[in-house]
Amino acid sequence: MNVRQIIELNMAQGRRVLAEARQRVAELTGSTVFTPEYKTAATTALREQVTTAIQHGLVNARAAAGAAEREARQALERLTVVDDAVLAARVPVLAPLLQAANSRPAVLINAYLHRFEHPVDRRILEEAIGAMLDAVEPTERQQLQELFRQVQQETATRKSPEEQQADAAVDTAQALIGYVEQISTVLLTEAKEALGVPLTSLEAVAHANAAAAVANFPPAAVAGGSV
Repeated sequence: MNVRQIIELNMAQGRRVLAEARQRVAELTGSTVFTPEYKTAATTALREQVTTAIQHGLVNARAAAGAAEREARQALERLTVVDDAVLAARVPVLAPLLQAANSRPAVLINAYLHRFEHPVDRRILEEAIGAMLDAVEPTERQQLQELFRQVQQETATRKSPEEQQADAAVDTAQALIGYVEQISTVLLTEAKEALGVPLTSLEAVAHANAAAAVANFPPAAVAGGSV
């Protein structure tokens, strides 16, 4: 069973719990046998049971998606890892370029574009760009981040097929993590409403947005059925 199937299974279980809760609430509401006090107490207990059951399923789904992301990142790191000794030996060669970045930060991004196929240089420049973005002023940082984003998009197709596949696996796992959180919002909000707790306007909007995101999430074959 892959991660998407685990998530869907736990979502389906949450849906069944909700359906049973709605039926039980309807029975309690329509009963002329039970006292109002009993109905209130029973609904409160039911609310706790339903919430616990849904959250248990969400824990399983989050664990599966999180494990998939860690595995995907580890696979990507194995493809891009560079020996520390090789990095250390290469830094002096790039020293003039790194020093020039003190006054012209964009040279690092341009160098990244032109040296992308050199794995050692790419690794050094990625770390240098990260440090540079932390150091510059916010306005300049935003401009440089946008430039680097454009360069990363341009170089994405120049990665090896194996690295592109590993990147896609990371993206899929991250999307599934977001998918679980949207499912969480849908199920827990609907549980609250089903058990007689009025929703705030913000909760109603959050539920509508999450429900749309869940409904529009790509099928497993598109989102990465093997993950």
